[in-house]
Order: sequence, then C-alpha cells, then structure tokens
Amino acid sequence: MSNYYFDNEEIVMKMMEDQGFVKNSEGIFEVPRDGRIKMEISSDLIPICPDDGKKMTTNLRADNSFVEDAGCDKAIADRSICMDEDIAKVLNDLS
Repeated sequence: MSNYYFDNEEIVMKMMEDQGFVKNSEGIFEVPRDGRIKMEISSDLIPICPDDGKKMTTNLRADNSFVEDAGCDKAIADRSICMDEDIAKVLNDLS
C-alpha cells in the first residue's frame, strides 16, 4: 500500500456531478429540484494508483491507514484559523 495522498478536488467535483448534484450560481453543489441523487459514482471515476494500478480509496479516518504529512497539518491549522475567525464574527454580530 502506498502512503501518498493526492489533490482530489477535480475528481470529487466530477463525482458530485455524477451523483446528480448541481452547482448553483455561486458554484456550490445542491440537491437537484427533484431531490434525486444516486449516492454512488460511476466506476470509471474511481481513481487508479499510479504506483500499482489498483483502485484507490478515500483517505478517511476509518482505520489505521490514514496518511498524514506536513500538508495535512497545515490544512488543519488553516481550518482552525478560519473557524476561529467565523466564531469571532458570529459573536461580534450577536453583540
């Protein structure tokens, strides 16, 4: 098993569209008006590992195989800063 992670934004966007979600005018995915979504993706959208040619899976904290590196640490720190700023704005708006 390879311990790499890849930028997956492009393929995730294709997966969202494949399931039936639609982007609104702000580029945010929404459930279509008819409410129908597949909750599955086409098999041709499953990424293939460049090392061994096997199908890749999502990097979720579902088991002990989660890959982390400095990029993960930075993303977590950036998210924390954004959340702190959002909380501060909400509290400021309430006062």
